[in-house]
Amino acid sequence: MNMKKILLVVLIMATLTLGPGFSDEVEEQAAQALETYRSGDIPGSIDQFIQLLVHLQNQLELNIRNLHLCYSIEDFGVYNKMDSRELKSGQPLLLYLEIEGYGVKREGDRYWIHVSEDMTIKSKDGEILIQRENFLTYHKYFLVPIVPFYLENKVTSIPPGQYTYHLTLRDHTREVTVTREFDFSVL
Repeated sequence: MNMKKILLVVLIMATLTLGPGFSDEVEEQAAQALETYRSGDIPGSIDQFIQLLVHLQNQLELNIRNLHLCYSIEDFGVYNKMDSRELKSGQPLLLYLEIEGYGVKREGDRYWIHVSEDMTIKSKDGEILIQRENFLTYHKYFLVPIVPFYLENKVTSIPPGQYTYHLTLRDHTREVTVTREFDFSVL
């Protein structure tokens, strides 16, 4: 993708998600990155665009999207989604979820992401079957920030019954949470 297209995507994101007042600051940063590119300093312009992307990412609201029970998960956006929320006895619960709007922090030449998930599975009558704090913890450093990314949950040995899966996603960088729940059954 050429620099003009990158600039356009960044500006559209800023205007649509953060409003026109915020876009002035973003336009200045993007213009500076484009000027750096035009001067021939491609590595410098890439770093400036990455900083702008991180700045935008840190303004978004933490969100879970594409929450699906799956037969299999290969990678980001590559999964075999179940048509229903009914598992067969002995079948593991395999959950795919994409996360966006999490905080990204720069430390030196690397980027830090720290999110965790608490989960509870309750029967229809309110009995807690499984409850785990920090069921998943994603605390990693990257050379280039990942926007967005996915998590994969696997729970085995769920007896037959009707349940509610409750998850709380915690962004430790910005100290914000988001929760989701869904019903499922094991036949």
